[in-house]
Amino acid sequence: MKIAFIGGHLTPALAVYEELLKKDKSLSIVYFGRLNTFSGDKGLSLEYKVFSSFKNVFFVNLISGRFNRHLSLDNILIPFRFMVAFFQSFYWLFVYRPKVIISFGGYLSVPVVFSGFIQSIPIVSHEQTLNLGLSNKINAFFSKKMCVSWPSVLKRIKGDNIVLTGLPLRSAILKPESHEIYSQLKKENLPIVFITGGNQGSHFINNLVKDALAELLVGYVLIHQVGVSEKYHDLQKIEEEIRKLPGILQKRYIIKQHFSPDEIGGIYLVSDIVVGRSGINTVSELLYLKKKAILIPLPFSAAKEQQENAKLLEGAGLAIVLNQYQTSKKTLIETLFKIQSLKINTRVYVEYENLFPKASKKIADEIWQLIK
Repeated sequence: MKIAFIGGHLTPALAVYEELLKKDKSLSIVYFGRLNTFSGDKGLSLEYKVFSSFKNVFFVNLISGRFNRHLSLDNILIPFRFMVAFFQSFYWLFVYRPKVIISFGGYLSVPVVFSGFIQSIPIVSHEQTLNLGLSNKINAFFSKKMCVSWPSVLKRIKGDNIVLTGLPLRSAILKPESHEIYSQLKKENLPIVFITGGNQGSHFINNLVKDALAELLVGYVLIHQVGVSEKYHDLQKIEEEIRKLPGILQKRYIIKQHFSPDEIGGIYLVSDIVVGRSGINTVSELLYLKKKAILIPLPFSAAKEQQENAKLLEGAGLAIVLNQYQTSKKTLIETLFKIQSLKINTRVYVEYENLFPKASKKIADEIWQLIK
């Protein structure tokens, strides 16, 4: 069975991929995504590293452009990049002839969805966020099924093709298993803090932690994902700071560019607090696992998306939300102390907890119905 995936959001794509493999072990996939983390960064994207490692996946590096909501010279090139991406995707879809296209939104998806529609290939799109994104507003017109993650989206879009499925979470999140190397950190008898800026990483959060390392490691064990972006060389700079610390503090700190899907379940299992951005996948994982978090939303996210995501977790009694422009290492240390007294808001939590466990299966069922 041949299927096309359009990346952009790795976590739900992996979750649905896992579910589809249960239905058909001989699955063959052409994956449209980004080779690099972002424009101007030489670091390989995580979606490329993960999906290109699978024997049954052919990865296509799609050349397209993101529309900047502020005035930018890059916006002038968008029509040309869109046309390149359209002809790229049209060619590979024509050659590969997938039975269905699965889109996970983002600016990369539009040219692929449009070229697939022209070739009469059925399309299933999925929206992860609390509000329908610009790309998926376009994709909804061409999709046989538009799967959404949250009830709030149903109020903003109508149609017979709209289905509430919930947000797919990886099996490592739904059923986390202990991992020996992280379980041993409990022996320190200190709270364990998982720090992450998402797959790409957050230069601001990485710098914040680097400046506060000595103070933090006195009272906490840290597990730190710096992200795959190589633009600022955060990993190397932080490792230089670590070497200046006493050996006893160095043992309380684990740092990597990225933790594998197998590792992440074990990390969440042992972590008492999470510090990070508020992308919808991170917020959903924290909500499902009932993890307390300090969230620092990306201040320039589209339509203040990350701020809205953070409010969701804050309303559930699981997060303290900080403003990036008002956050220092002192603020971080003080907030780590405060967060331990947070209490979950059961009423809010119950409203959302059932959105995650069966989401991958619901989307896979929609895909299979189209194929049949």
